[in-house]
Amino acid sequence: MEKQEERISENEGILELLADFATAMEAAAIQLKHEVAKIVKVQIGTISEEPFLNLKWEKKEGAKLKEYEFTSRVAKDGNDAFYHCLSILKANKASINNRFHCEGWKYSYWLYDDKPGVIYRRLLKGGVRRWK
Repeated sequence: MEKQEERISENEGILELLADFATAMEAAAIQLKHEVAKIVKVQIGTISEEPFLNLKWEKKEGAKLKEYEFTSRVAKDGNDAFYHCLSILKANKASINNRFHCEGWKYSYWLYDDKPGVIYRRLLKGGVRRWK
């Protein structure tokens, strides 16, 4: 009986150490998440709108969006600017409900899943909007 009580006591000690370790890991993960978010905000803030502006855009009008523009792989200038812009939008999961733009940009940009290879844009209200 005495040995069982010793084992229970040892097991409780081990479980307490594991709980402390898990708590420390959770705190470290939260701190890492905050540090990564700071880095991402700095990097996103440095993206230039210039490659997007240099693409060939076609105007269109819709019932909900009113005036907007689009460009596609076909309309590109023969350089990699289109693919660069497309990869930025894909990496940031840009969609009609989550339009992508950075501080000081004139337009917001997005993609539709059912229209691969097409980039859409719309003038931000006031022409320029601060980063969300």
